Amino acid sequence: MDVCKDLSSIAISKKLPVSIPQEYLLLTLHRPENVDNPQNLRLLMNHIASTNHPVVFPVHPRTKKNLQLFNINVPSNITMIEPLGYMDFLSLMSKSKLILTDSGGIQEESITIKKPCITLRHTSARWETILLKANILFPPDREGNLDEVIKTMLSTTINRNPYGENVAQNILEILQSELK
Repeated sequence: MDVCKDLSSIAISKKLPVSIPQEYLLLTLHRPENVDNPQNLRLLMNHIASTNHPVVFPVHPRTKKNLQLFNINVPSNITMIEPLGYMDFLSLMSKSKLILTDSGGIQEESITIKKPCITLRHTSARWETILLKANILFPPDREGNLDEVIKTMLSTTINRNPYGENVAQNILEILQSELK
């Protein structure tokens, strides 16, 4: 996570190679339980359509294929873009107001760069982010208003990283002190 934190300070100033809204939420979807299941994919698109926020969506190739295959309309508040390289994606994350994802790695990176996260699944392997209230679960079949959850999460202050700060430097110092 040190690399994510360090590179995000560089990435934030990077000009993106695509045109996106000034303020936006970032969406990623790639898990088979969400994108290979037409009902779940449709439910997620309906939840996002009901929000009052512009959403930027770098679309995973399988997700794009399934949106077409299942004949699912992408809501008008979503700007679909091609997948990005890591630095461009990190820039997109850093400039977003909030992240909607089904990715475990992005849950970790979002707390590292102090962005609130909504995990679009029933469960998470990153419970530490949920316990710190930097992340909340919102599965596709959840009843309720995604906008209310977004509003709550946008007011979240993230002041602790469960993965540590300057971990590599701390490990190096411990190893150096052990060698003395």
